[in-house]
Amino acid sequence: MRGGGQHNFKLAFTLAEVLITLGIIGIVAAITLPAVVNNVQDRQFRKLWKKSYSDINNAFNNAFAENKLGMPTRGVSNQEMVPYAQEIYYQVFSRLNTKFYCVQASPYDHNCPDENHVQMGRKNLSPDCHSLNDDNIEKACMFAGSGGRAELTNGAVIYAHDYFWEFPAMLVDVNGKQKPNTVGRDMFIVLFRKDRVYPGGSPDYPLKGCDKSISSGSGAVGAAKMSGSGCGFKYLYE
Repeated sequence: MRGGGQHNFKLAFTLAEVLITLGIIGIVAAITLPAVVNNVQDRQFRKLWKKSYSDINNAFNNAFAENKLGMPTRGVSNQEMVPYAQEIYYQVFSRLNTKFYCVQASPYDHNCPDENHVQMGRKNLSPDCHSLNDDNIEKACMFAGSGGRAELTNGAVIYAHDYFWEFPAMLVDVNGKQKPNTVGRDMFIVLFRKDRVYPGGSPDYPLKGCDKSISSGSGAVGAAKMSGSGCGFKYLYE
């Protein structure tokens, strides 16, 4: 006998063991894969948000340097604020890399296709959006876009808030028409105050923060009053 009577054995998994192993792998993948996908998406959303905010901030600063844009700080009605908001929206949109843009009810209201964005009798509103913790029943972004909108060449869409806001504001949807359309994930707030641009969540304008434990405002809540509306500042500087 070869080898002094010793035998060589080849070890192998049985079919049952293979199936059990594959089943365990499948269960683990089913549990962990959605979280992994969400994390990858969030990193991409935040990268796009940083680029969008930088572009908006640069556009506003360039416009301010050229035109000395200004906004009254007190004693002005919402209606009197309209021309200031329209001018800021135009100056920012016209300096971005856009496929098209328009500013509603203004001298710059041109070439603004409707694309069936009609809610409550107004054109160009953003799609419905969700709060970060999805606690908002209304689901509407409340007139974001009825002040105007711009579609950028990179696919992002910027919706200008209506003129009943005390000051101009924009809702930036970094991935355009694609979901999830969640404030604090792929949708972020930009505010124009004191001749500056502020991301939602900055110390002076915390909005509703960036914590799923924070509830949205009550009633018909706009994007700036939804849970997650303060994430913009956090993700710019994390």
